[in-house]
Amino acid sequence: MSLRADRVGESLREILAEGLAGFTDPRLRYATITAVEVSGDLSTALVYYSILGSAEELVAAGTAFKRARKRLQTYVAEHTTMKRTPKLAFRPDDGILRGERIDTLLRKMEVVETASPEAVETASPLVELLGTDGDPAL
Repeated sequence: MSLRADRVGESLREILAEGLAGFTDPRLRYATITAVEVSGDLSTALVYYSILGSAEELVAAGTAFKRARKRLQTYVAEHTTMKRTPKLAFRPDDGILRGERIDTLLRKMEVVETASPEAVETASPLVELLGTDGDPAL
């Protein structure tokens, strides 16, 4: 991405976050705009969001964002000085989910490291993946 696309993306993220605050849809109540990637020609913008809640709530938020796309597009157009507003597309930001999964795996590793050898042998499938010495099994 170019420097200009990066600046436009950050500006759009701020504008969309402000616009989202005015929504009353309960599916978007705990949504956060985490990043916006704008194409080099500024014609499209991929908006990443996260939601505080379950996987079902994340899916529901995706549906709500699809329904609210035109309204958010209009909001962006009204709050920028761009000649053309990029077409918005929404995607869940799985970085947070991946981080939580890694955190869970690390916690399981700590439990395995502090457990007795007998407990390690009967532990979760993580032991099969990591091996009893904590190194990945090859």
